[in-house]
Amino acid sequence: MGALADTLSDLGDQAQAGDSPVDQWARQLVQGAEDLRALNDDADQGEAIRAVVEGAILALIWGVLLVVMIAIGRMVATRREWPLDLPRDPKAWLMAVHFLRRMLPWALSFAITLGIGQVLPDSPGRTLVLVVAYICLCGRALSVVFETVIAFFSRGHRFTAVQLLQQRALRGMFVIGALIALGDAVNSTRLVELLGSELSSLVSVLSICWQRCWQRGLLLNSNAPCVI
Repeated sequence: MGALADTLSDLGDQAQAGDSPVDQWARQLVQGAEDLRALNDDADQGEAIRAVVEGAILALIWGVLLVVMIAIGRMVATRREWPLDLPRDPKAWLMAVHFLRRMLPWALSFAITLGIGQVLPDSPGRTLVLVVAYICLCGRALSVVFETVIAFFSRGHRFTAVQLLQQRALRGMFVIGALIALGDAVNSTRLVELLGSELSSLVSVLSICWQRCWQRGLLLNSNAPCVI
């Protein structure tokens, strides 16, 4: 009770001094909005159209590469008669093949897109597409690693728990990994120069908050028993 009273007292002092968490969030939002407004005011219409076109072309290339490589991976797995989903108690070589089949298309498509992006002139559109591809790659990596790790515990009665986690948690793990990567990416020098320090900081803080919300949502909504 004493610690709670001290905390409430500190919050009251901060509120009176204009330094409460609500005041800090309000200042952060206002400063981020000012950076966003400055970006809009400084943008030239011709440069904006060119950035959108270049970004759309690069995004199309990345999307086509990703779809084609995923299709090739599924085709190879079908011809080899490999299961598209991990069975109960999979062998080590099958887990390695499954990991590569689900991860390589994302990694290769990002690497090729990154290489093509280096040829294109520097523009906000190119940067945005590369950031999106990067955060999607990180999200995919986290979900595939999680899927592969829990497959170790698919023996016996644990298989039901693993199935539930695969059905309910993989999409959430993708989002969590993408948000972690986004929070890291917006703190890079290139994006800080592009967005402004306050807007970059705001996006980073919001991505961390969303990440924690997703983590809590997975913990609260997962009815799967412990797999260990």
